[in-house]
Amino acid sequence: MSGSNAARRTEAGHGFINDDSLWPLVATIIPASAFDDEVRAHMAYIDALYARREPFLSITFVRLSRGITAEQRMAMNNWMRATRPQMEAFNRGAMMVSSSTMFRLVLAGMMLVSPMEVPYVVVPRAPDGAEWLRERAHQSGLELPSNLVTGLERLQSLFEP
Repeated sequence: MSGSNAARRTEAGHGFINDDSLWPLVATIIPASAFDDEVRAHMAYIDALYARREPFLSITFVRLSRGITAEQRMAMNNWMRATRPQMEAFNRGAMMVSSSTMFRLVLAGMMLVSPMEVPYVVVPRAPDGAEWLRERAHQSGLELPSNLVTGLERLQSLFEP
């Protein structure tokens, strides 16, 4: 099934951006801060991906930020625990993008305590992970679009301030 070219951002500049225009690669850009309804909408978007019952690869752009509230973090953690079986069934690999050395150190510590259920990599810029994505796609029997690097550069430009 092809993607829906679904990059979305609220008019105020807040909000998660979810983009599946490079299907089976699904990208999420996590904002520095978010409203509760945006967090719920993001979780519903991922639930809809799982409902497709098709394998995919994910890419998440993350800034180390204190803008997400404790309540939002708890809601997302509870949701991630509840959807772990779907993640294991359909997510064939996760790439995280962050230029923050601090974020990468924090993530490495978190993964020691609670390893991710799917193969993952952390890169400073999305195009840096193109080969990893191609390899994961090949191992999973998925075909990425021929414009992968151009698409990753476009996504990176949405993430950069």
